[in-house]
Amino acid sequence: MERTILSTEADVVVMQQGPSSLPENQVYLREWTEVLAPVIREAGGEPALYMVWPESARPFAFDAVYESYLGASQAVNGLFMPAGRAWLHVWGQNPELQLYGPDGFHPSQLGSAVAALTIYRVLFNEDVSDLPSRMVPTSPGLPTLDLGEHADLIFLAVEAAVTSASLGGPGTVR
Repeated sequence: MERTILSTEADVVVMQQGPSSLPENQVYLREWTEVLAPVIREAGGEPALYMVWPESARPFAFDAVYESYLGASQAVNGLFMPAGRAWLHVWGQNPELQLYGPDGFHPSQLGSAVAALTIYRVLFNEDVSDLPSRMVPTSPGLPTLDLGEHADLIFLAVEAAVTSASLGGPGTVR
């Protein structure tokens, strides 16, 4: 794994390990983050933690997922991408929006869009509301994403998640 990281010349290496809400998984996430962060930096990159979400049957675990990913990013002073927290902000405005896919674990197209916009916001430190609400892919076979009437709500939710996470000090959103 180290050779792969060292040979990629990536500006950012994003790490994600499922929800990591259980204590033993939190330990693994933090340990591996601490192992890989120096290698990533040696290669000239920045470590980043992509916070996901628990399965739909365990909504009570969102806070544990948040704390797990935030703690791992703080341990290495890495970037923190609070996509799961953005989902909560979306639902705070409209709990009817379907962010989970049919299996109750993976994201729907809309859930993926919220996550992608959160990652974009952190990586480029740019206001996502400047992006179009309808995005047409340049690669054939990919679906067009139309946030439609929910665009402003989603843009605000992403901003709220990133802004609230950035108040946490070093190792959060920069």
